[in-house]
Amino acid sequence: MARIVLVIPPGSPGTTPNHEGSAGLGALEGAEGFRYPPHTVAVVGAVLRAVGYEVTVLDAPALGYDLGQGVRAVLEAQPELSGVFVSWATREADGSFLAALRQEVRGAYPIVAFGVSVRFMREALAGADYLLEGEPELAFRALCERLLEERGALERVLSPAMLGVAGYDAQGLLTDLNALPIPAWDLLPLEKYPFLSVLGSRGCEEDCHWCPYVVAQGRRFRACSPERVVEELREVVRLYHPRRIVFRDPAFAQRRERVEAICRLILAERTLRPGKNLWWECESYPEHLDGALLGLMRRAGCTGIKIGLETTDAGVLYREERVREQADVAGYLSRIAALAHDCARLGIACRLFVLVGLPGQSLDSARETAAFVRGLPVTSLTVKAFKAYPGVRTVVRTVDEEAVRAQAEVLEGVAQTIRERPKRREPRWRRLLGRLR
Repeated sequence: MARIVLVIPPGSPGTTPNHEGSAGLGALEGAEGFRYPPHTVAVVGAVLRAVGYEVTVLDAPALGYDLGQGVRAVLEAQPELSGVFVSWATREADGSFLAALRQEVRGAYPIVAFGVSVRFMREALAGADYLLEGEPELAFRALCERLLEERGALERVLSPAMLGVAGYDAQGLLTDLNALPIPAWDLLPLEKYPFLSVLGSRGCEEDCHWCPYVVAQGRRFRACSPERVVEELREVVRLYHPRRIVFRDPAFAQRRERVEAICRLILAERTLRPGKNLWWECESYPEHLDGALLGLMRRAGCTGIKIGLETTDAGVLYREERVREQADVAGYLSRIAALAHDCARLGIACRLFVLVGLPGQSLDSARETAAFVRGLPVTSLTVKAFKAYPGVRTVVRTVDEEAVRAQAEVLEGVAQTIRERPKRREPRWRRLLGRLR
C-alpha cells in the first residue's frame, strides 16, 4: 500500500513546540522547554499500519530539525501522502512549515493538516490541501483511503461525519476509546523522550472556565475500560521499557471505582512489577483523591500526581467556577493540604500547579497563594501564565504584563524554595517491599 509520512513540525528558532500540550491545543516553550511525546501521531500511525500502509513518522522537534531540514526529510521519504500534526499554540511555525512543504511538493501528493486545533486555525493552514477537524485517530485513515484509493473530489475542510466514519459524536469526538490501538511508539525516536504516555480517558465534568482541555475533549467523561488500560500498560512495558509512564487523562480519578479496578488489575498482572518495570504518574482533581485511594495507587506503581491549585483567591475561584460557592474555598484548600500530606506520607511526588494572570488576580492574592504553598510538603511548584486558548470561557480583555510578571515572580520564589528542600528519602520498609515484589 501507499507510503504515508506523519510529521510533527519544527518550532520557530529559540522555541520548543509542544503540540500535545493542553490536550492538543498545544503549548509553546522556550529553547529547552518541556514537550510531551506525540501520542496522537503514534496512535494514528498504529491505525494506518494495521491496514497495511507504510508509515514513517518525522518528529522534527525531537530530532532537532529546523524548517528546512524538516521539509527535506519529508521529501527524502518520498511519501504518497503527508499528514502534518498542528496545534493552535504553534500555529505560526506550523503554518510556515506547511507553506514551505507545499512549495516543494507542488501538488505531487496531498498534504493534510490534522489535530483538534484545526477548527480554530484554518487561516494559518493555507499550505495544506486538506484540513481534518475533530479527533483524528480513526478519521485520518478514512481520509487517506479516500485520497489514495478512491481519488474522489473532496471538500478542503473535512470532519469525521463528512467522511462517514463511525464511532464519533456530532462534535467529532471519539465515542469508544477502547477501539483505538496501542500507540506505535516504535515509529518514533524513543530515545528522545524521558517517558511515554497513556491516554486512558478524555473529557472532564468540572466547570473551570480557564481550562483548554474541555475545549479539546469535551465535558463528557469518556474512558477506556480498566482492562484496556492495563493491556496498554503491559504492552508498552513489554515492548518499549519506558523509564516512566505519564497518564495524560485530564481527570484520571474522575471515577473512583475505575481507578481501583485499574490498580487491582496491575497488581494481579504478573508481567507488571510496580517499582521494578512500572512507574507511572497522573493528574486529577484533589476532590477525587484521598489517602486510601492514593495508597492503592502507590502500591500499583504511582510515583507522582499533578494537582492544579491555580490560586487561593476565593473570588477568582468562585467567578471561574472552580468552586460552586465562595464558602467552599476553605474545604477546597483543606483537601489540597491533606492530599499533599498524604502524598508525602506515601512517597508520592505531589506536583502542584498555579496560574497567574486570571481576571481579578492581584499581587496580594499571589502572595496569599505563595504563603499557602510554602507550608505544604509538595515536590514541585509549576507557575503558568493564563493562556486565552480559543473556546475557553475565561475572558481577559487587556493583559497587564508587568502585573502578571510580578505575580509570577512571587510564586517562582516559592518554587525555588521547594526545589532547594532536602529530598525526602523513601522509608526503609517501602524500599524493602519494592525489592521483594
